[in-house]
Amino acid sequence: MRNKENIFDALSRSPFRSRFHLDEADVLYVRTKGMETIRRHARDFVSRKLAPASPPNDGRQTPMRGHPVFKAQHACACCCRDCLAKWHRIPKGRELSAEEIDHIVDGILMEWLRKEMGLRAGEEEAAGQCAAIEGASSPTRNDAGKDAAPAVKDPAAVRRAGRAAKGSRSPGAVHPLLPGLKGR
Repeated sequence: MRNKENIFDALSRSPFRSRFHLDEADVLYVRTKGMETIRRHARDFVSRKLAPASPPNDGRQTPMRGHPVFKAQHACACCCRDCLAKWHRIPKGRELSAEEIDHIVDGILMEWLRKEMGLRAGEEEAAGQCAAIEGASSPTRNDAGKDAAPAVKDPAAVRRAGRAAKGSRSPGAVHPLLPGLKGR
């Protein structure tokens, strides 16, 4: 098994792997569910679809979208046993050990998700507190006492706004619906 610093360095040089990023709907999903729930989902996906010695549909078992963990799996080359062998040096043809599953889930996938969410280790609990989703209908006030963006209530509206605004924000611009989320 390769160490995660070497893996992330190699993955950053791959045009295919480096094109995967969380979109606004994914960020909203992670914030709503919380990182611990996402970790459980990741562990479940890896245990069911990658851990067996000969997974069914190997090479086609991980969708390209539909869940933030799926994007993380493709971005981190944890999507099939061929990629695990090539990128992580975890051999095919045998069941994954508990240590290897921990490495994939906690060391690789969750680390990538933390980076995509702009979190540092230890800030994961904040990702599960999405006050904007359950907030009041009136605008909230930020630290300077000025009106902040209105509360987001409809995840579909976030997806529509994300598609409409795709490419229209400059890097570093504040997202119109999710305060604190900066554009790419």
